[in-house]
Amino acid sequence: MAVKISQTKSTYRNPATVIETKTDGFVKNIEEASKAFANTMGALVELKNNKLQKTLEENKAMIDNIAIDPEKYLERLEQASTLEKQAFYDQANEIFDANTRLTLAIEKGNFNRSDFRALMAKRAEQISSLNQLVGLASSEEMIKKDWIAKAEDRIKNATIQGGASLLGSDFINARNIFAKGMPGTVQRIFKNGVAYYKFDDGGSKLLSEDYKNRLHNAKDFLEGVTPTVPQLDNDFDKLMKAQGLIDPQTGRLTKTAQDLGESGYQNAVGKITASIATTYAQDAQVTKSAWLEIFGKQEALKYSVGRTINEDGKPAGITLSKEDYGKFQNAMNEYLQQYIPLYRPPEPEDKKETASDRGRRVKEEDRKDRLNAFMELFEQRKTGLGISKNKSGVFTGIVTLVEEGKDANNKNAFKVIPARERALNDIGFQILNIDPGVGMTTIALQGEKGDTRIDIPKDMNANDFIRELMKAKGAKEAEAREFAEQFDLNEDGIPDNFESGLSTDIYLEASNFK
Repeated sequence: MAVKISQTKSTYRNPATVIETKTDGFVKNIEEASKAFANTMGALVELKNNKLQKTLEENKAMIDNIAIDPEKYLERLEQASTLEKQAFYDQANEIFDANTRLTLAIEKGNFNRSDFRALMAKRAEQISSLNQLVGLASSEEMIKKDWIAKAEDRIKNATIQGGASLLGSDFINARNIFAKGMPGTVQRIFKNGVAYYKFDDGGSKLLSEDYKNRLHNAKDFLEGVTPTVPQLDNDFDKLMKAQGLIDPQTGRLTKTAQDLGESGYQNAVGKITASIATTYAQDAQVTKSAWLEIFGKQEALKYSVGRTINEDGKPAGITLSKEDYGKFQNAMNEYLQQYIPLYRPPEPEDKKETASDRGRRVKEEDRKDRLNAFMELFEQRKTGLGISKNKSGVFTGIVTLVEEGKDANNKNAFKVIPARERALNDIGFQILNIDPGVGMTTIALQGEKGDTRIDIPKDMNANDFIRELMKAKGAKEAEAREFAEQFDLNEDGIPDNFESGLSTDIYLEASNFK
């Protein structure tokens, strides 16, 4: 409301001065502004709170997604192996700690939703490491036990054809350290979720510096195969048979070889030896092993520098120097000369088989037929005797025909295991006697004339047991040994050491390898 103030009279008249006693418009504006400001601040606070709540919810969701439950992995580790697992627990705890630090950082707000993909990738890496750790615990136990079990055979057969090559000493020594059969340590390292091993020989200098300084992929190391000495004798024999020069049954020259004439025969053999030399020379490990461990050479082979071409006088892919490739070929020829059958011209066609020759032939064929039938039967029934085969086709197991029991006087005495006796009967053998004191069992062929008795100790190696059975069936020493000690390094189902002329058809039946 405006109040007029009266003025003294004067010639000069001041205009009336208006004083605002209540500024309605201005105050209203201020009030509205204040209200709006207050409302805006409330909205902002509410908005901020909602945003904070959303962030917290998002972070909680991220934590739930990123967090790893240690319990289930520790339980899996416990079940994975019966060996000492403290090192595995320690490494698993390192991964759990890293995951915990990650979730705490999320809780503190160091990450937001935009980081989710990167965080999940980190978690996936941690999960991969844990899964590999569990897998390693199981795989390592299996590899360690197998390595220890085969240690004696590995040492016994070292440097012989098919046995461990000493040129693979880094791998062998690393495996020994791995199996705790030799001083040293193994460190498990994870890079991008992939497991690696790093080896240290504890200063024993059993490992090369290069081998110690490298990370070795855990999967590749566990699946690694001990470098072996090449089976040159066997490779040569197979090629001679494959080329039709040697009869697989008799081991003698074929008519095809005889028809070539002596010069043609020698030329064919020369091509075989050359092909083996070329094949071997393309693998440095095989080349060195053949040179040192088969040929018995001592001086080191020399290698060429740069790319190998045919014009160098040697096939492509061979890194040996031209001179030493020639030395390698000569050494191969010299060695194989002792295994090359002498050339014999074909017999005159008018030469007829005599009655005595025919009789001997028929008798021999009958003997081999019976042996082949027994071999097939044994392959089918071997599991009943506690015998199996490993991946290399070698018979394994310990034959035990007796078990501890009580005699009529309730004294401790060995008695036959009924299931074992039935298995023996199934393959044509019978038990004659049991020594109750030591468990020695005497067996023999059923209904056969002549003395076929075999004394079987309480625990007998499968190979020795089979060899004795074969000899009782009329096998020669070499035939018995071949069947008992057969091996199949080429995994073709046929024993590589069969040279006696017995049938190998039974090995083509997959059912025989159960």
